[in-house]
Parts: sequence; structure tokens; C-alpha cells
Amino acid sequence: MELEFNELRELLSVINQTDVAEFTLKSGEFELVVRKGMPTGGFAIP
Repeated sequence: MELEFNELRELLSVINQTDVAEFTLKSGEFELVVRKGMPTGGFAIP
């Protein structure tokens, strides 16, 4: 799956306007996880 920068920005904006606490998008080797209202400890790239 290939997301253009503007598509990703729009997706994050829409998620930010909802009550969704966690959103996961997976396609092949691509995985995007968005969590709202949770403390973060950074991220790791496998």
C-alpha cells in the first residue's frame, strides 16, 4: 500500500476529529498504528 503525504495528513486529521482511541491500518509489510490519549515511549522500526 502506498499513501501520499496529503492522504496520510487527511487520514490523521479525520482520526483526530473522532473519538477513536486506536486505529490500525495494515497492508503487506506496511503497518500504521495511531493511538490517542496514551503515553508514548517512542517507536521502533523492525
